[in-house]
Amino acid sequence: PQKAAPETTQVDTSAAAKPRLLRDYGSKSMMTREEPAGSMAETLLLGSQQRAVLDLTDCMLGEFRILRRLGSGGMAQVYLAEQTSLKRNVAVKVMRPDFGDDETLRARFEHEALAAAGLNHRNIVQVLSVGEQDGVRYIAQEYVLGMNMKQFITKKPPPSAKVAIHLLRQVCAAL
Repeated sequence: PQKAAPETTQVDTSAAAKPRLLRDYGSKSMMTREEPAGSMAETLLLGSQQRAVLDLTDCMLGEFRILRRLGSGGMAQVYLAEQTSLKRNVAVKVMRPDFGDDETLRARFEHEALAAAGLNHRNIVQVLSVGEQDGVRYIAQEYVLGMNMKQFITKKPPPSAKVAIHLLRQVCAAL
């Protein structure tokens, strides 16, 4: 990924580069922003296994300027980004860097993008673009402001039967 700038330039990945540096990740390396301990950009420890977390804020992936991190899942991290050509916000899902060499996981990530791109329903976010830049694989999707289903259920008391049926109808309609 490249830093957002009027002209596109390559990211300096040398150990002396500021504000970027390479941190050792087991037998692999990953780029992170230089951040204080405890920040989102540092590597998180999950049991005895490390999980790579990239801070791509202010970087460009294709035509997408990364604005901030929204969250993460099992295979990817999700960022809010601006699609510079159309001046609109999008969600960019970036494959975790520690999965880059696993062909099965790479194929699964690409299959997810292709499967979602073939769907068109108001209850399913649209896939806008799929790409790879400097070894970073990403899926750009429609950005929907608000809570997802997990956040809604976690923050609210259990929904009434009427609300639950309404939500399930929307899920079923999308399937």
